[in-house]
Amino acid sequence: MFVATLGGTLLVTGTLLGGAVAPVAAAGGTTSGTATTTAATTTTTAPTGPCATEWAAYKASESVTNGIALGDCMIGQRLTFLSKASTRVQDSKVLTSGDRAALATILSNDTSGLTSLKATLDAASTLPAVQADLHAIVSQYRVFHLAARQVALVSGADAVSTAVTHDAAVKTRLEARISAAAAKGRKTSAASAELAAMDRAVGRAASDVSGLSARVLALTPAEYDAGSAGRVLTHAATDVLQARAQLLDARADALRVLIRLR
Repeated sequence: MFVATLGGTLLVTGTLLGGAVAPVAAAGGTTSGTATTTAATTTTTAPTGPCATEWAAYKASESVTNGIALGDCMIGQRLTFLSKASTRVQDSKVLTSGDRAALATILSNDTSGLTSLKATLDAASTLPAVQADLHAIVSQYRVFHLAARQVALVSGADAVSTAVTHDAAVKTRLEARISAAAAKGRKTSAASAELAAMDRAVGRAASDVSGLSARVLALTPAEYDAGSAGRVLTHAATDVLQARAQLLDARADALRVLIRLR
């Protein structure tokens, strides 16, 4: 399961990093049943999660009516996420104008496509047509597996870039304090060494996210289905996490500079 939201919040392979998350559905919009084993008995739970009722009904009887109900639920779930994500993208304080526009286009295109697909699905009169539309929901519009991750990763990368700019300003102020201390005859070699360590950490953070947004935004559902997008997304998530760790180190170094100057 992968859950993602804005502000750099990620849920990668089940590990939550950050705040609120958006739900993720499997291809059928449900979570499959799981087996629970005890020393005495083995039980299987019913499907749970979004569209669980519609999925169970469709599996029990693959009819046109049940298929349309399932598809409508799956599309509705995705449209709800897209609407919320669009609002968050517009309200984001960390996204660059270019990244904001690119993400808005991705979300808008998915919204338009799914809205049109719902009309096609609702008008379907044969089971093969319904099944084709159900497949299209998850293969042509990778809302949770791709779009949501694009939003989260690009937001995360832009948040790192914003922090890098902030830390550069902090470095300038710390340099001034070191110079002032040196002018008073104080030893500042240790503080200068800590500041150099901070500068290296900030540089590594900037390098980790360099070009990341462009790589992630260029991904398509077809690339996801082909397997190439997954590798890019995984590497991007690792890069964002590494960059955040570097920023934490940089801020620890900055604190040590201040301690040295006491």
